[in-house]
Amino acid sequence: KSGDLRKKAWSLVNVALAMRGQKKFKETTNTLTEALSILTQLKDDYHGLIAQVELGLTYFYCHEVDRAINSYLKAESVAFQLNDRLRLANIYTNLGLAYLAQCDYELASKSFQMSIDLFDELQILSNVVNAMDGLAMSYIAQRQFAKAIIVLEQALSMLPKIVDVPNYNYYY
Repeated sequence: KSGDLRKKAWSLVNVALAMRGQKKFKETTNTLTEALSILTQLKDDYHGLIAQVELGLTYFYCHEVDRAINSYLKAESVAFQLNDRLRLANIYTNLGLAYLAQCDYELASKSFQMSIDLFDELQILSNVVNAMDGLAMSYIAQRQFAKAIIVLEQALSMLPKIVDVPNYNYYY
């Protein structure tokens, strides 16, 4: 039954996230891979997209950056097909961090900028600020300090507009 399989797959994702919280990364990747297999079989692109992003995050936590990027790129393709702009924006932030970890600053900057643009269109200012922080880190790593300062000043100017968002009111 497809309903039972879907429940099993989503249960596996939830179990995997709990295991990741316990730093059981190998078990997490195995469980997410099993869930993805079921979701692919069911042609459940939306939940498969979520599982794919979580797999990428798990690889990133394990310092398996190439595998994280591969997962994010797969997720990007699905999110694009589903026109899920919020997930795309989050994926671009994750890609930016992964490329930054690989010292691929051009791709990191491009990814962070795409994330900034999408979050700005979606009017999610707290995530715009997060992505701007990533872009500034990319500029700093490239020793482009003037660009980093401009981005950070723009981000700081947004903080008063997002004062009601948890974890942002302490900045000023």
